[in-house]
Amino acid sequence: MYRVLIVDDSKIDLRGIQNYIPWSELNCEVVGTAANGLEGYNEAVKCRPDIIITDISMPIKDGFEMTKLINTKINNIAYIYMSCYQSFDYVQSAIENNGFAYVVKPINREQMIEAIHRAISSIDKEKSTTDIIEQLKKELMHNSKNLLENYLLNIVLGIEKVDDTNKLLENDLTKKYRICIAKIENSQDNTNSLYLQRSFVKERLEKTISDSYVLNYEKNSLIILTEKTDDIIFLFQQIQDEFKTFFKKTLSFYLSSDSETIYNIRNEFVTINNIIKNNMFEDEEQIIVFNDTFSLDSGINNFFDMSVLYDEITDIFCNHKSSHD
Repeated sequence: MYRVLIVDDSKIDLRGIQNYIPWSELNCEVVGTAANGLEGYNEAVKCRPDIIITDISMPIKDGFEMTKLINTKINNIAYIYMSCYQSFDYVQSAIENNGFAYVVKPINREQMIEAIHRAISSIDKEKSTTDIIEQLKKELMHNSKNLLENYLLNIVLGIEKVDDTNKLLENDLTKKYRICIAKIENSQDNTNSLYLQRSFVKERLEKTISDSYVLNYEKNSLIILTEKTDDIIFLFQQIQDEFKTFFKKTLSFYLSSDSETIYNIRNEFVTINNIIKNNMFEDEEQIIVFNDTFSLDSGINNFFDMSVLYDEITDIFCNHKSSHD
């Protein structure tokens, strides 16, 4: 419903408007009344009306002075002005102060209803315009987000190089990120099911882990770039538990311990991804953190020296190939 404030120093006129206008039929409710401009200002700040019906000549502050005060605090109010005088100067001032109608006293009920209809129509048009603008802003932000995510993914995958002049990256060039691959294990489901599962993980990551980018990678994988270091393992475990509850499947995270700038993040990705692709780990729920120094924790967080491990994998495959030549 539209919220209405009535301001008039005449108790008879104020009660008449309050009691004899069919507010419910107009989809309106009277949320406050005041006897002068200063009281009207205070009531407006408190009850945030859509429409203010106000007398012009009042003690302490008149209707126009009140309007100017209110407009410093609240926007987009429709004003209906009342006066005993059919004055051109008053009408002109009413127009200049966001007036949608000027009603001469004594109040004619039908004229007041018509004025309220005009005010409501104006509010609806303004709201429609505002909604369109807000929707366009949301679409622009969404498109900018998608463009940035696609650009970051291309950098990580080596498809594009970092462009210092790209405005999409202007706030990210000096930041340092840890890179992580989130992988849905034993992913034999159809494409639609995997898309749903991956979307679930992406949404939970974006809501749970601040200062991060979550990039769609393969149909069962996501790439995460995160500045966060505190509690990251705990947050991953929470998401694993939620994923298992919803889908009865397991989810693993493969995380670098070092933080790198956008310029160097691809090297971290290549090393982690190669180890995953070479099936060094069983397809079960786990959180693997790759460290520069070799160590292995017995808990869920396993630590591996990436460079040593990758060199060992390469040697094994080379030796295997040589023995069959």
